[in-house]
Amino acid sequence: MQFKIMVNYKSLYLLLIAVSSLLMFPLKASSQFKCHNQFRITNPKLKNILINSNGIERSFLVYIPAGYKAGRQGKVVFMFHGASQDGMKMFNKTEWSQKADTEKFLVIFPNSLCYFSLDDQAVKSRWNDGNLKLKKHVTAADDVLFFNDMVQWVNRYRDSLAKFETTPNPTKIFISGFSNGAFFCSKLMMEAADKITAAGVVSTFMPATTITQPAQPVPSIIIYGTNDQHLLDTLHINAPQFPSTPNSFVATPLFNQLITWHLQRNQLNSTFTQQATNSKYKLIYNQPNNGQANNRKYFEIQVYRGLTHIYPVNNTVNATDIFNQFFNSY
Repeated sequence: MQFKIMVNYKSLYLLLIAVSSLLMFPLKASSQFKCHNQFRITNPKLKNILINSNGIERSFLVYIPAGYKAGRQGKVVFMFHGASQDGMKMFNKTEWSQKADTEKFLVIFPNSLCYFSLDDQAVKSRWNDGNLKLKKHVTAADDVLFFNDMVQWVNRYRDSLAKFETTPNPTKIFISGFSNGAFFCSKLMMEAADKITAAGVVSTFMPATTITQPAQPVPSIIIYGTNDQHLLDTLHINAPQFPSTPNSFVATPLFNQLITWHLQRNQLNSTFTQQATNSKYKLIYNQPNNGQANNRKYFEIQVYRGLTHIYPVNNTVNATDIFNQFFNSY
């Protein structure tokens, strides 16, 4: 009687890469940081990956669609969750996996660490976006480094596939995020701009960072909702709702500050095109300071009337559809 051993080379490489990352450096004690993400993975295309980032064990989910070929598709999307959430919730709620199944690209759903927040006196998962308020003895983890480590993992995994197929296309990293995850994406647009092709986020503001000019522009879209009371409260804006028109949005001091920050980041001037309907309005900035056309120098704000503090995936507003179409233009 003969037996055949079937080897799933992709799964084997996932395991080898994860193990080698954990063995490379000893882990630091990190009980004050650790979130206990307890979820059961039943989808065979979703993998839970553990890596060592600056001596701390970190985790992320990677979605690998059936038929994925690194030689055909270089696109990789990172989806960052909001406060008190995790990567599994983003996997379940954002529909990025469905897009990946159709177009055959990788999706990464990272998990943040947990902190006792002095803002609301509670332990919750949070990205270190530069705005954390923690106890004096607690040092926030370097999540930009964690992002860089995940990008390195992605590149190693995609390179490993070259042993069994054609040479992988160059990796194109796209980032998306919601709320605290979107705040963190803004920080990444400054501190890891050289690794990011484009960004699309929901409900964000600029991070607390001293960096004045990123390595390169990162084209981006921000989605807001006029009924996002949570963001209004977070920004301490004493108003019942968001500005109702493009001009009033620009005239609101805090949002004008946000626009100025993104224009400086992407080397754009303040000239904008506006579009408005009954359900939404847009502000589009694509005029560079130096007068030379460049599709990387692009910034867009979309404001949807009646939208609350959610990552919208519905018939009226589908953030994943909007961002995916935008990403595909790069």
